[in-house]
Amino acid sequence: MLNNILNIVNVQHSKDEESDEESDEDDFETEIGTKVIEVTVPSLRLDVIAKSGFGKSRAQLDKIFYNSNLRLNGKKCLKKATMVQIGDEIDQIQGRSPKNPEYLIINRCVLKSVSVDPETDTIKVKLAQNKSLLIEDYTDKWHKSCIIDFIKIE
Repeated sequence: MLNNILNIVNVQHSKDEESDEESDEDDFETEIGTKVIEVTVPSLRLDVIAKSGFGKSRAQLDKIFYNSNLRLNGKKCLKKATMVQIGDEIDQIQGRSPKNPEYLIINRCVLKSVSVDPETDTIKVKLAQNKSLLIEDYTDKWHKSCIIDFIKIE
């Protein structure tokens, strides 16, 4: 599994080298309301990255996932074990905007970088966190009925 993660990191790194010399890493640090965190994770699974990115317990994240309140790049996730790649956006839906029901209030974390230490088998990821973002509803509409169990979590 560590080799698969190294391959993902190497492919992403080679793509970055082909792009402009200037890194856009500074861009996400200067966005208003964005917090950058660096954490050590056991794998690049969606549930593991989301747990770290949103600061939720595993039980809370399970409820969020099973209520379809977790999206990867704007699409419903069918498996918690989906592997996340650099640049992927993970959204946790909070609910509809009270002022405009066409919009959703979400928390978002974006995987910005991954570094692997083969000697210690640790994976360090850098995540950009945004809380309470207001976005248009997804193309595959989110249903309000999913919020019932989510409210019980908090």
